[in-house]
Amino acid sequence: MNIYPKVGIDNIQLGMNRRQVTDILGEPLEINTEKGDVEWVYTQNLELSFQREDLYLLGVITIGCKSARLYSKRIIGCNEGELTNIFPFLSLEDDFEEFGKDYVSQEKELSVWVTDGNVTNVSIFPEYDSTGEIPIWPKLSTVQI
Repeated sequence: MNIYPKVGIDNIQLGMNRRQVTDILGEPLEINTEKGDVEWVYTQNLELSFQREDLYLLGVITIGCKSARLYSKRIIGCNEGELTNIFPFLSLEDDFEEFGKDYVSQEKELSVWVTDGNVTNVSIFPEYDSTGEIPIWPKLSTVQI
């Protein structure tokens, strides 16, 4: 699976509605609802979040599949040293000690979670307007994936 910052993974794009997602991936294995937000869980450690504040459009994609690639390079399973060498645009934002570390790129709208010294998942977020409140969804008709 290819990760495209601010866009999505493979043919799943941020800003899609739930119908568009099920047309591509089928029904999720699990659906979790919390405070009105909905999270769909699929095989290959794929989680899709639809938030009420975003009118239930796909707002966050989290992937933990070992086949995930960022800029054609493997990221899931990398150790922390490899992560910072291969992806120097990521910087440590939070260290939760034994619970893990969160590396981020604000510019690329990525969050990379490191647990026990290895990357376990990557979360992809949309770009936001200058207020930081309104997502700028990729244009489905113009984005080449």
